[in-house]
Amino acid sequence: MIENKILEILKNKNMTIQEKSEILGWSTDKFYQNIYDMDGNVVQESYDIEQYDLKDILRGETLEGKTVLDLGCNCGSYLFEALKLGAKKVIGVDKQDCMSKFIKHLGVTDRAEFYKQDILKYDSSPVEITFIIDVLAYLSNNEIEYLIDKMKSYTKEKIYIVDMFSRNYAHQYNIVIDKLERDKTKYEIYKFNHRDRFDVKVIEIRDDE
Repeated sequence: MIENKILEILKNKNMTIQEKSEILGWSTDKFYQNIYDMDGNVVQESYDIEQYDLKDILRGETLEGKTVLDLGCNCGSYLFEALKLGAKKVIGVDKQDCMSKFIKHLGVTDRAEFYKQDILKYDSSPVEITFIIDVLAYLSNNEIEYLIDKMKSYTKEKIYIVDMFSRNYAHQYNIVIDKLERDKTKYEIYKFNHRDRFDVKVIEIRDDE
């Protein structure tokens, strides 16, 4: 549970994220997704973007009865949204343990799992859907290619790679596409506009079989 003193710091709108991270002893990476209190209220918005709407990513694709994996899940907000959209089970993987507290608080221990682990080292049992959202910036070119192979090995239906792929990170988009083309992997690219602020690209990788 987020302690009251930490909550006070996170809610302070007169402090920058850099100031908050220094006081709390946290890396600024911890702020790349929204931070919630135990009642599900946002106490600190992401440092550069608000949370995407999972429905924009899915474009009508149903999660009903499916197992969903999120690599680099942070506090698991996309996975808890997936549960609301009918997912049978959700699995989160991240180097920092934030999600497990929410699993207990929300009473979904029978439908949600969290693993504190490097996403490159995680070996998943088969899942229908895998998300990797705004994570590629933290990976090298070789790690991106390696992770694509790993995700394909355990994802039965679709992988969603979601990112703005802004000018500074456009090469990562090219790494993904080049890899998929070389491997003759089925994929589709589309985008959605996030709150009239910017476009977000989605690379949807489909099971080859």
